[in-house]
Amino acid sequence: MFSPVKSLWQRFVKLPRSLRIAGYLLSGYLVYAFLLGLALPALLGAMLPGKLSDLTGRPVSLTQLSINPFTLELEAREFALAESDGSPFTGFERLGVNFSLWQSIFNGAPTLANLELEGPFGHLLQRADGSFNFSSLLPAKDSPPTDTAPAAMPAFVIDRLRLGRGQFSLTDQVHGVDLHYPDINFSLMALDSRAALADVEHNRFELHLVDDNQGQFSLNGHFDLNQPGAEVEFQLANQSLLPLWPALEGKLLLEPQSARLSLGGKLTLGLGADAKPEVEFSKGRLVLSDVALKPADGEPLSLASLALDGIRVSLAQKQANAELLAIDGLKLATVFDKQGLGLQRLWQSQAPETAEQIGDTVAPADTESQAPQSAIEPDANNTWTARLGRFELGNSELLIHESSRLDKVVDWRISDLQLETGALGSDLTQAVTMAASLNLGRNDKPEQAALNLNATVIPDSRQAQGQLKLAGLDLSQFAPYLEPLVQLELQQGILGVAGQFKLNGEGQLRFEGDSELTQLAVLDTRAKVPLLKWQKLDVAGLQIDLAANSIEIASLDLFEPYGRIIIHEDRTTNISDLLVKAPESQGTETAAPKPAKASTEAEPARSMTISIAEINIHQGSAFFADNSLTPHFASGIELLEGKISQLSSDPKVRSSIDIQGKVDRYAPVVLKGEMNPLLEKPYLDLDLSFRNVELTSVNPYSGTYAGYYIDRGQLTLELNYKLDNNRLVGSNHVVVDQLKLGEPSHSDLATSLPVTLAIALLQDSNGVIDLGLEVKGELDDPSFSIGGIVLKAFTNLITKAVTAPFSLLAALVGSDEELDSLAFAPGMANLGDAQTGKLGALTKALTARPALKITLEGQVDPKLDGPALAELALRQDLQAMAGDAELPEALGANAWPVDGPLADALVSRFDNQNNQGSAQLKADIAAKLATEAEFANAPDALSEETNKRWHIALYNLQHKAMPRSDDSLGALAQQRAQAVKAALVEQFQLAPERIFLKESRIKLAKDGARVTLELGAD
Repeated sequence: MFSPVKSLWQRFVKLPRSLRIAGYLLSGYLVYAFLLGLALPALLGAMLPGKLSDLTGRPVSLTQLSINPFTLELEAREFALAESDGSPFTGFERLGVNFSLWQSIFNGAPTLANLELEGPFGHLLQRADGSFNFSSLLPAKDSPPTDTAPAAMPAFVIDRLRLGRGQFSLTDQVHGVDLHYPDINFSLMALDSRAALADVEHNRFELHLVDDNQGQFSLNGHFDLNQPGAEVEFQLANQSLLPLWPALEGKLLLEPQSARLSLGGKLTLGLGADAKPEVEFSKGRLVLSDVALKPADGEPLSLASLALDGIRVSLAQKQANAELLAIDGLKLATVFDKQGLGLQRLWQSQAPETAEQIGDTVAPADTESQAPQSAIEPDANNTWTARLGRFELGNSELLIHESSRLDKVVDWRISDLQLETGALGSDLTQAVTMAASLNLGRNDKPEQAALNLNATVIPDSRQAQGQLKLAGLDLSQFAPYLEPLVQLELQQGILGVAGQFKLNGEGQLRFEGDSELTQLAVLDTRAKVPLLKWQKLDVAGLQIDLAANSIEIASLDLFEPYGRIIIHEDRTTNISDLLVKAPESQGTETAAPKPAKASTEAEPARSMTISIAEINIHQGSAFFADNSLTPHFASGIELLEGKISQLSSDPKVRSSIDIQGKVDRYAPVVLKGEMNPLLEKPYLDLDLSFRNVELTSVNPYSGTYAGYYIDRGQLTLELNYKLDNNRLVGSNHVVVDQLKLGEPSHSDLATSLPVTLAIALLQDSNGVIDLGLEVKGELDDPSFSIGGIVLKAFTNLITKAVTAPFSLLAALVGSDEELDSLAFAPGMANLGDAQTGKLGALTKALTARPALKITLEGQVDPKLDGPALAELALRQDLQAMAGDAELPEALGANAWPVDGPLADALVSRFDNQNNQGSAQLKADIAAKLATEAEFANAPDALSEETNKRWHIALYNLQHKAMPRSDDSLGALAQQRAQAVKAALVEQFQLAPERIFLKESRIKLAKDGARVTLELGAD
C-alpha cells in the first residue's frame, strides 16, 4: 500500500539538493495554503457561531468566512448577533481585513493595508426597568478593580479603515425616545499608533451620518494614541429635536410641533503637563431654529432662530466665551394671573414618589470618607469666567393674558421687541451698555405705545443710568383696572415721558425730564357725564428723587381743561361717590396675632414732599353745582385763565389762587384764596362769585328743555368755603332778579314740569327770588368733581317747587295744614268752620305770591253722595204728598212715622208705583212674624211690630228704587266749587279774576266728596 509513496520518496531523496529544498518549500506552501485558505475558514466558520452563542447566550449566525492565503485577506459575510428572543442586536454584511506583511516589515509594526466594514448595524435598547440589552454581555463584577499602571500603546498601523452604509437605532423605553440613523459612513486614513498629534498626515478620520429626519452630522480630524489627544471639527446640521422630546416629559409642559438644532465647531482634546485633561472648544456656532412648541392649555411658542456664534470653551483656562447671542422672531404667549407668571408652570420638578425614595435622598453619607467641614474651602483657581461679546433680540413679540388683579382677562401685547447689549461677563463689576425698544398696548387696541431705553448697568452694584422715552401710551387701556376701584371710565388719555434716570445701589431712583398727557377724557359712570378732561397737560422740569423722597415740578401747564364740581344735598361731594365700596366680609374673622414689639422701634417713614412752582391754566372751563342750596345752583364757567403758585406739601406753605373766568362770556366769575390740598387734612379758604349772569343767554337751552324762552332776568351767586381740619363751613347767597318767561317754544324735548308755576311760587312781590343758606358739616373727603350746564340750576329749582307747591305755601304762612283740598259731607255743598279756616290760610299765602292763580274743581263720591241725594229726593216727594208736612230732624227708615200724613204718603206712594202692593207686603210680614214664638199669644204686640216693620220696608224699598244719575252728582260737584269761590271772593276779598272754576258736570270727577285746588300762573 505504501510502496508507491515509498518509491516516490526514494526517488525524491536522490534528487539534487536544490531541488529537494524547492520541494520542501512547495510542500510547506501548499500545506499553508490548505490550512489557511481552506481548513481554518471551514473550522472557524463551523465553530465560531456556536462558541459565540455559548459565550453570549444569544443566537449567532455567520454565512461565510474566507481567507486568501496569498493576499492575506480575510472576509466575513452576513454576521449577526441577535437578542435572546431572536430580534436583531448587531452585525454586518461584510468584513474585510487585508494584512500587509511587507509593509509590516517596512513599518516595523503590524500593518493592515485595508480594514472595511460594510453594512454594519446595531440596536441599543434601554428597557423600562433601566437595564440595557447589552447588560448580559458584560462581565460580572466579582471583585473591585485594582489600580494598575496603564500599559503602553502597542505599535500598529492601519493604512485605510472604512465603515460604509452603517445603521444604528436607539430605543429608550424609560424616556420614550426612539432614534434611527439609516446612513453612517466612517473612514480612517494612515492610522499609526506612534504618530504624534502634530503629524496631521496620520490618524485622519471622517464620520458622516444622516438620521431619518434628514438631520446630518459630520466629523473630521486627527488624533494621537500615544499621548492621548485629538483635534476634531464637527458639524450637526438641521437636526430635528422631536425624537428627543419625550426625554423631557414631566419636566417641560410643552408639546413640540417643530424644532431643529445645528451645532458646529472645533474640539481639541489632550493631556497637560500634569496629566490633567485639557479640553478646548473653539470656532463654535449653535443655532436653534424653526421652534414651535404648544403648551397643553395655551397658545404656541415659536422662535425663528437662536444663534450663538464665536463659542470658545477652555477647560484649562476655565473660560467660556461667545461673540454673539442673537435671538430672532420669538413669539410667546403666557398668562399672568393670581398664581404668578405662567412661564414658571411650564417646568415641573420630579419629586421622590415614596417615603423610601425620600429617605434615600436625604440619607447621611459616610462621614468617615468625607473631609471635615472646615477643610472644604472654595478654590479661587477653580472659578470659571464667562463672557458674551454682544446680545441681540429682535422681531420678537410677547402676548400676556393678565388677570392677576381682575376677575376677567386683559390681553397685553409687546411687539417689535428689540434689545441689544454690549459685552456681558461673569465679572459683574464691569458696566454693560444696552439699548431696547418695544411697542406696548392692549391686544384689542390698534394703537401701541413706543418705548425706547438706552442705559448703562453695573450688575454687581445694581447701579444704572440712562435715557428713557415713552410716547403714545393710551391710558384708556388701563380702564379695566379702575373699574373695581372707582366708578370712572378712563375713555382717553395719551401719555408721553422723556428724560434721564439714575438708579443707585440701594434701589433708589432719580428721574429728571418732562412729561405730557394729552386728550384726557374721564367719564363719571354713575352720572354718565364727563368728569374731567383736557386737551394737553405739560409737565416741565419734573424731578423725582426717591432717595430724598421728593417730587419737584418747575411748571405745570393745563390747556383747555374742563371739569365738574358738585356738592350734594347732604353736603357730600361727587368725588366721594366715585369710590367703589368694598363688600362687607361675612362671618367672624380671627384677629391676627400682634407681632411682638421690637426692642428698638423702627424710625417712622418720611412722607413724600411735593412741590410745584406754578400751575397755569389756559382756556379752561368748568361746571359747578351746589345742590345743598335751596334752590339748587348750577352754572357753566368759560374762558378760565389763571395761576396757582407755590403748591407744596409743606404745612407752612399755602398756595395762592387767582383764577378768572366768564359765565356765558360776559358775567365775571372770580376764584381767589389760599389752599393746601396736599396735606393729610387739606386746608382751603376760597371765595367764588358769579355776578349779574344774564339768564337770556341760556335761551337755546331753556327753549329746548324748559319749554319757554326767557325774556329777562339776572343771576348773582356768592359762595365762600372754608375747610380746616376736615370741617367745611359754607356761606351761600343766591339771587334771581326780575325773571320773566317769554313765549313757549313747543319743543318736543321740553320738560313736563310747570315752569311758570315754580317761578310764581318762589318770586316775591318785588320780582326777586332771594335764597340764602349757611352750611356746616364734617367732610372726610371734600374734593369736588367737574362737568354740566347752567340749565341744571333751573331744573333743580323747578322740581323742588312743583313737587309740593301747597306745602311750600303752607310753610310760607306758618301753617301745617294741607291746603290742596276741602272735604264736604255726603250730598252737601255748604262750608263748615274747618273749611273756612283753610281758606283763610290759603288767601294769606296767595296774597304773598301775586302771580299765582287758583283753579277749583268740585268732586263727588258716588258711594256716599249717591245714596244721600236719593234719600233727599225721596223725602221731598213724601213731604209734598203729605201737604208739606214738617219733617222731623232725625228722620229715616227706622224713625219714620207709622201714622199721620207722612205715613199715609209713604203707603200711597208705594201703591202708586207697585200696583197696590202694600197690603200684600204687610200680610207677608205678619205671616212671617206669626211663626215666631215671641208673638204666638200676643196679638197686640204682633200688630204693633208688623206695622213698624211694614213702614221700614216701604221706606227702604222706595229709597232703593229712587233713580240715581251723573247729572245730579255733577250738579252737586259744581255747587261745591261755587260755594268755595263765593267764600274766597265775598268773605276773604280775593280778586275773582285769580279764581277759576273747572266744569264739573261734563267730566265728573268721582275721587271724593271734596273740592280740589290747583295752582297756576300767568
